[in-house]
Amino acid sequence: MDKYVQGYAFARAKDLFLKNSNGFYLVVIDKNKRLDMKQLRQIVHGNRLKFASDANLTNYLGIYSGAVSPMNLINNQDRQVTVIFDQDIVDHHDQIGCHPNTNQ
Repeated sequence: MDKYVQGYAFARAKDLFLKNSNGFYLVVIDKNKRLDMKQLRQIVHGNRLKFASDANLTNYLGIYSGAVSPMNLINNQDRQVTVIFDQDIVDHHDQIGCHPNTNQ
């Protein structure tokens, strides 16, 4: 990916697809940041969060593990996935790099 974006300033994000008893969440955070699961659990007012299964990824976002991106939300026709952006990305960046949906 890097060869296609040289010279562009943007946040390099990692995208995590999580779930708990309340629903599914696509969390977008800086790629160098560690997700604070306790804090996120308070935000979503739920119990233990865990990574969603590959079947859930396909079912809700139409994608496979390793290619999660906010762009996949186009496949979330029933709007069952809540998107959560890390506040640091929102406050400090005008653009966010998204996964190109291929690992080639």
